[in-house]
Amino acid sequence: MKLQRIDGKKKSTARKRTKRAPGDSCHGPEARDQRLRHDADTYARSSALLFRIAVEPGGKFRFASANRAFLAATGFKNKQITGRLVGEALPQASAGLASRHFRRAVRMKVAVRWEECIQYPSGLHHVETEVMPMLDDRGSVAQLAGVVHDITARKNAEMALHESEERYRRIAQTAEEGIWTIDARSLTDYVNPKMTRMMGYTFDEMVGRPINDFLDDKGRALLAGHIKRRKKGISEQFEFKFLRKDGSDLWTFVSTNPITDASGAYAGAVALLTDVSARKQAEAGYQRELQFNETLVNHTSAIIVLLDHAGRMLHVNDATISIFGYSRKELVGRTPWEVGIMGAGEAVRASERLRRLLKGKVNPAREAILTDKSGRYHVVSLSSVATRSPEGGIDRIIVTGTDLSERYRLQQEILRIAEQEQARIGHNLHDGVGQTMSGVTHLMESLEDELEGAHKESAARIRQLLHDALMEIRRMSHGLSPMSVRNRGLGGALRLLAETIRINHRMPCTSEIDESVRLEDSEKATHVFRIAQEAAGNALRHGRPSKIMISLRRLTDGQCALEVEDDGVGMGGNGRKTGGGIGQQVMYYRANLIRGSLQITSRPRRGVRVVCAFPCT
Repeated sequence: MKLQRIDGKKKSTARKRTKRAPGDSCHGPEARDQRLRHDADTYARSSALLFRIAVEPGGKFRFASANRAFLAATGFKNKQITGRLVGEALPQASAGLASRHFRRAVRMKVAVRWEECIQYPSGLHHVETEVMPMLDDRGSVAQLAGVVHDITARKNAEMALHESEERYRRIAQTAEEGIWTIDARSLTDYVNPKMTRMMGYTFDEMVGRPINDFLDDKGRALLAGHIKRRKKGISEQFEFKFLRKDGSDLWTFVSTNPITDASGAYAGAVALLTDVSARKQAEAGYQRELQFNETLVNHTSAIIVLLDHAGRMLHVNDATISIFGYSRKELVGRTPWEVGIMGAGEAVRASERLRRLLKGKVNPAREAILTDKSGRYHVVSLSSVATRSPEGGIDRIIVTGTDLSERYRLQQEILRIAEQEQARIGHNLHDGVGQTMSGVTHLMESLEDELEGAHKESAARIRQLLHDALMEIRRMSHGLSPMSVRNRGLGGALRLLAETIRINHRMPCTSEIDESVRLEDSEKATHVFRIAQEAAGNALRHGRPSKIMISLRRLTDGQCALEVEDDGVGMGGNGRKTGGGIGQQVMYYRANLIRGSLQITSRPRRGVRVVCAFPCT
């Protein structure tokens, strides 16, 4: 009996015609047996999990065969499957489900696919099963050809993502910072309970209203500028005043980021707000009532330090003592860098800011990495202001800070989840779409062999297009997945990046790797690699260079540097952005996460140089 697929093609008749010596026959019993043995061997050696079901009278289904990959993955022995009814071989629940889908495939003569959780001898698996009817010469379904895909990892990832989303929902509901999101029209679409308490409104009273409704005239004018920067993709931190429901002022420290849709268009913004009204009141009333000021300062969670002209601490509040673990005696009379709260780099920046204040200039708020007594790092948003004596001269410096370490930890977790999701998409592209495209390419090769003349040339062109598409899918999957960093190490991954640029973009790209630079922390190595990948990608997309150089070198025993340099048009030339884009913001953010620094230098018509210095062992 000859079986026929539902597309009408004979399964065993499509054979490549080849010239044979006189007397040979391609239709004799030996040739047919050889073909059958070849098909059986191909079926047995396939890495896909394959099986065949014989359709028997009375609506019974029996396993006709299963390949080695199916047996290895499920843990079944061949004798437990081959020749046995589905109800005898599979657990009762799975057998009933499979039989229902088998009957549907036979009745409708269509391929049927379903997912289930099934207990195999090898363990519990989430699988996706697909069966395709195989027709005989009379058009009846004689067999079902099936393939099983193990989707346990994907299901586990989906469950983890759901749990992560639920965890972040709980964080938003219980956060001690206000969370406020607006849409593209600047209408409020979410506020967390902390934000409603800060503003004195209920959730329903705020959602759907323009953010302008909660500002005075000056605030509305400032908001217009902030919205323009959000639409340009700029994230920033600033202090901002809102009006509570009772008409009083709410001063907040705002950390805001733009939200984009799937196409990259501006879709709104999200802001984390800390109530700093108490601090603002303390600064305004300092010269009137010193005792009141000290009491207020010591009952806030913000860091507040009073400095003299040399940067020595004259007063620290309780929050500073609690966060950094030093006693008041250890802090007062010494500078932050003498105590050890600030490292060498932070000390230089703090000294410069102090000199600016003493000259009567204003310092914008900035983030600093400070160290507590136990050696733990804190990301702190610092603001500083000079107070004046009655004579008008600079008197002292008030430094305030908000510990953003927990927020940074959450942002780092979000970035880690994003990396996992990129890796999952890359794996799905490679293992799912890539395998399917590979199969279609092989089928096209077989079809090409069967055709002649113009049809054969057309089939060859289609096969080449399929091959090119398959190569592009593989390149995309490799770019999305960070496995090259984990498998090859940072140096090997950077060499592979340079090789990919040379091959895929036909761009000269050199890599100079110091073999002594090794990062045991794979997450840290991934951040460094992503910075190199983004810098090289920017050069390829915007710089029009003739060559790109990637280097990884050791600066000192504890300091290393990644450098990506091109010789293109530089930033600001021929439409290339001068900075502030999302890609550059992410590079700076990744550098901060590894306690490093990022410097981007542009030379008009001489290219761009990106240097990331970071601690290493």
